[in-house]
Amino acid sequence: MNRQIARILLLVFVMGAGLFAFGARAEGDKRVELSNEDVLKRLSQTHTADERSGLLKLVGERRLREAVPILLTWAEKEKDRGRLRELIGVMRRFSTTRIASLLIERIPRMDETTRLQALAVMRARLEWAQLLLEAVDLGELEADVVSLKDLVVIRGYDCDHCNEIIQRNWFRLRTGDDEKEAALSRLRSPLDRGRGDPTRGRDLFAKNCATCHRSVAKGGIAPRVVNWKGDRNALLRAIADPSGEIQEKYRVFQAAIDDGQYLTGFVVGNDANTITLMEPNGTQRKISRTQILDLSPMQWSFMPDGLLSEFSAQETRDLVAFLQTATN
Repeated sequence: MNRQIARILLLVFVMGAGLFAFGARAEGDKRVELSNEDVLKRLSQTHTADERSGLLKLVGERRLREAVPILLTWAEKEKDRGRLRELIGVMRRFSTTRIASLLIERIPRMDETTRLQALAVMRARLEWAQLLLEAVDLGELEADVVSLKDLVVIRGYDCDHCNEIIQRNWFRLRTGDDEKEAALSRLRSPLDRGRGDPTRGRDLFAKNCATCHRSVAKGGIAPRVVNWKGDRNALLRAIADPSGEIQEKYRVFQAAIDDGQYLTGFVVGNDANTITLMEPNGTQRKISRTQILDLSPMQWSFMPDGLLSEFSAQETRDLVAFLQTATN
């Protein structure tokens, strides 16, 4: 009899945990949704990993601002990478700058996967993006922590303050035709003074370009480099002024979300209920149309200006030599 009672109690416990994970609790034969008060109360109690995940999901879905202090306390102390990423995924739904400040403080100690997630969260809000850039400008973060793709997304906010910091710490943003022609001239200059090595150029391509562009039919979310084979002038213009001519299938879109975030990427999925954006880091994010306040095409490329500004004359010759000989 005692063994039978134990089995019944175990079954009840398992069923109760399953219901709890979906934001409900069992009362008699009824399934009762947890109220916001219940969620907040249980957050402060001891719970299993599954229970915690269920609660965090509810906090994010319902945008329970009252839970933010608890989330911040957990995130400050969390050492497990997976649980920290789970917290960041929920905290991105809230706009308080305390979250941004915490992420900036923790970014230097994050593993690469968590850091990329944190940077994606930071660039999705203008105010947070400003704080990120200011942290670099003040020497609180190293400039190489922020990728060129992050900077190009932030550039899309058309924020003068952000652009000034970008130009001071990373690269110059070219706007006028005279500046673009000058950049094209600087790019041509080393090519007239020697020959490049396509083999060395392939290595430079793999390191600096292959994340987005395809060569020899491998990967990519930008035009294939074979498109410029034999047309050096078109190739140089594409490098000097990447936003000058953008093919529609590579057009970047910015989605304004009802929680204050701006998500940026290529539209790779589109149906009656959702839009799927591929973000700069390759993450695909499906967004309900009911959450989208605005979806606008951007007039700039993910490829930043001055990408080859740190290249030596020989490296420039090598890369161009490879790009002009690349095949399918």
